[in-house]
Amino acid sequence: MTELLLNVAVVVPALIALRWLSQNRAGTRIESWGALGICLVTALGVFALSEPPNLFEDFEQHYYIGGKAALEAPAALGPLVERGVEDGFTNLPIVAYLFFPLATLPVNVATLIFTLVGLAMTFAAWLLLVRLANLEGSARWWLLFLFAASGPLHYSVREGNTSHVVLLAVAAALYFLRSSKPIIAGALLGLAAVIKLPLLLFGVYFVLRRNWRSAIGFASICVASVLLSVLVFGWELNQRWLESVQQYSREPLGAFNVQSIPALLVRVAGGPEVLRDFTPHSTGTTQQLVGSFIVGLLYVAALYACWKHTGAAAVVAPGATDRKRELEFLLVLSLAVISSPLSWSHYYALLLMPMAFFLGSRLPLTRDPRLRRLGWVGIVLTVPVVTVLDLPGRPLTELYARVGVSHLLLGGLIWFALLAWARIREDGAPTRSQRHGEPEALGILD
Repeated sequence: MTELLLNVAVVVPALIALRWLSQNRAGTRIESWGALGICLVTALGVFALSEPPNLFEDFEQHYYIGGKAALEAPAALGPLVERGVEDGFTNLPIVAYLFFPLATLPVNVATLIFTLVGLAMTFAAWLLLVRLANLEGSARWWLLFLFAASGPLHYSVREGNTSHVVLLAVAAALYFLRSSKPIIAGALLGLAAVIKLPLLLFGVYFVLRRNWRSAIGFASICVASVLLSVLVFGWELNQRWLESVQQYSREPLGAFNVQSIPALLVRVAGGPEVLRDFTPHSTGTTQQLVGSFIVGLLYVAALYACWKHTGAAAVVAPGATDRKRELEFLLVLSLAVISSPLSWSHYYALLLMPMAFFLGSRLPLTRDPRLRRLGWVGIVLTVPVVTVLDLPGRPLTELYARVGVSHLLLGGLIWFALLAWARIREDGAPTRSQRHGEPEALGILD
């Protein structure tokens, strides 16, 4: 409880100060330096108060030792794959070679380099999102403030994970799609998907949208990674890795920092006792059916939103707009995050992308005050870090453990619903060319 209050004590005054600065700017330079100072103080405060208590565990106990094992011999990675999520190597075996250079250095030096590079890439992601969402004036500082206050982002940095690094790759992919370089965009997303498996959903989307060049770029990286992994590590080790990944679809975790629908159902049934339990849970048939039904509804909703009026044949039609494809890109991203059976809390750092477009008023929902308020609710739910709270009174503790601790997932569901609704609304809205009688360009994913 103390950690939560301290986080509020850091974020709320900074929020008030930034709002005052944006409304009473004394000059562009003063506003810029003041906003940077506020965001830096916020970032340092939230980082110091965030989970997990031990720094860089994912890097040192997963990525670094995976690189060391690959440096020693391919067979040495086998025992690490067997250990699972707590202290093993959970990525596709070939990914261990990405950390090969760092594994040649002392662990402290390797950790420092990895952290600094990750922070630089996070800053680059902010700059790129400012450009993609056309953020001007104080809007770009509000986005930086969301970066600085983002619990999932800080969780990723503190863990020494790669979600904040992948954020740059996903943003860059959207940039290259806009720049009519679909193969490069697909390849970037393929690389991101090899590191974060839920992003494999983009490959399915490219195929359904008949965006064959992006699909080729995506598939080339994924297929090459799998073939290289089998060639280097052998079929048996890769099969064991695949089985370890599939296990969490059947036997989900209920730990507090797993923000997936199966995890929510485990917590609803198990209560506070499962919040720090990182062992897979065997669930009954009813619970599995409920989880599958909810995820299935999300996929049906996404398909309906993207193909309500257009259909697959409309992909190459001149009437398709860039904004529709941007909405679909963000919708697929949010669906990948919330529908994964093992979606860790730091995955939700990727939702900073739709937040950027929300701040830039590029989403149709920003024109509706009610939907805009709902968007801010989504931000409030997805920005705080997830932690275990001991609230006064058993009923409050039970309610938080069963439902409240899943606030990132609930916020992610709000963002998914808003993006789906925005995509549906976009089909009924007149395009710029229809309003002004101008020829319209192809969508960015066509």
